[in-house]
Amino acid sequence: MTIRFLNINDVYDFRELRIKGLQTDPTAFGSTYDREINLPLKKFEERLKHSPNQFTVGCFDKNKLICTASL
Repeated sequence: MTIRFLNINDVYDFRELRIKGLQTDPTAFGSTYDREINLPLKKFEERLKHSPNQFTVGCFDKNKLICTASL
């Protein structure tokens, strides 16, 4: 397993995992599937921009993104 900061190159995998999580574990999120399913990809890219106050890490198993944490 590998853990690293996510960046905009991970946006498709990040979006897919988040949308799936919103469907399967909605109480783990501060949003809903209905709010996010039609968001433009640009909104997910913005979430992955690294700054001193915000970042997202992901855990990969054999190059597949399996979980994330945004802090």
